[in-house]
Amino acid sequence: MENKIVLKKGYTYEISGKDTVIVNREEKATTSGPLQEIVEIGGKKYRLTAIGELLHCVNITIPSSVTSIRQLFYCENIIIPSSVTSIGQLYYCKNITIPSSVTSIGTLWSCENIIIPSSVISIGTLLDFKDIIIPSSVTSIEELSGCENIIIPSSVKSLGTLRGCKNITIPSSITSLSILRNCQITIPPSVSTISRIDGESGTVILRMQNITPPVVEKVVNLSKDDHLIVPKGALNVYKNHALWGKFKNIIEDPSLGSLVDSPSQSNNIKETNYVIDKEKCIGCGKCAKNCTVNAISKTNYIAIGHKLPSLIIDPAKCNGCGVCDINCKFGAIYKVGSEPRPTTKKPSPDDISVINSLIDMALEDFVVTEEERAILLKKADSIGLSRDEFKMILDSRIQRRMKEKPDEKIEEKKKGFFARLFGK
Repeated sequence: MENKIVLKKGYTYEISGKDTVIVNREEKATTSGPLQEIVEIGGKKYRLTAIGELLHCVNITIPSSVTSIRQLFYCENIIIPSSVTSIGQLYYCKNITIPSSVTSIGTLWSCENIIIPSSVISIGTLLDFKDIIIPSSVTSIEELSGCENIIIPSSVKSLGTLRGCKNITIPSSITSLSILRNCQITIPPSVSTISRIDGESGTVILRMQNITPPVVEKVVNLSKDDHLIVPKGALNVYKNHALWGKFKNIIEDPSLGSLVDSPSQSNNIKETNYVIDKEKCIGCGKCAKNCTVNAISKTNYIAIGHKLPSLIIDPAKCNGCGVCDINCKFGAIYKVGSEPRPTTKKPSPDDISVINSLIDMALEDFVVTEEERAILLKKADSIGLSRDEFKMILDSRIQRRMKEKPDEKIEEKKKGFFARLFGK
């Protein structure tokens, strides 16, 4: 007797002991309608008790005989019954109703319209989420990756790895962290140990609320763009530390001494906020990328001599740390009440005009000749743009182009274009 059978709508049922597991491995399959609770294989009937893998499924009602789900990939409008108590992985799913019977979730990756119920106690990994609400029932999270604007509740006692995270509120219930990689966050005084701080392939900006440096085991791959912001009076303590002293940029922020759990809180805004001079801003977006409290956003006005929108700082969010000012090589950002810094390399109108024209030509068909490549890179160097800053400008231009002319293969085209322009 065969142990599996493929029925209509692309489903594959496989026997697992006395139970059955459903698997849909057809990448292009679009299925609808209820699943079969009772499946007949080889003349014998089996009850569906677990979901193995569902790919590209739409409008599915999972029967109440199912108690566990291993993986859902690119699924939409799935109704999960209250019989399910655990979910393994949800990848790029939309409109999934998670019942209050679920107590553990393995991985949530870039899902839309997902609400984590208050029954969930543990979460394995959250990837590429913004503004998702974590309920106060959760006590442990193993990893946050590529997440922004998330408040971790004080019920969480165990928090592991943070990768590429920005503006994450860490509660005082957390005493240790595993790995911090390319994070731009505030570390509360309750954190006494950090296993590893890693700046590989990204920017690290840490706002320390503890005057005493936490114990750290490894600090690696730091660059000139990485910053450590410490409370007033703690500058020398961190600078002279064997590992924390590896940060090339360590500055004091008096407001850190009074902050507790809110990295976006600002004290005495009139004295600490910064502004952007639109005549000097070239719209590269590096300041917005480095801002630890998301105070910088694009605005409608156009930077002088440049086709990209410039940026603006929200004074209500700005906490006056000064990281934006320090990183702006064009002197376009300055503190209110002080004189703007002199521009180190002021782009000439000719340079800006040439680079804009070449970018527009290249992005028409995502093709760049060797001659155009040489001119583009030379002009970028002439106005002081690093490769990362140049990529950010191109990304912004591509996003504007997408609004005018949507393209499903834009990411593939962009990847190839960047490889040809900057090298693999």
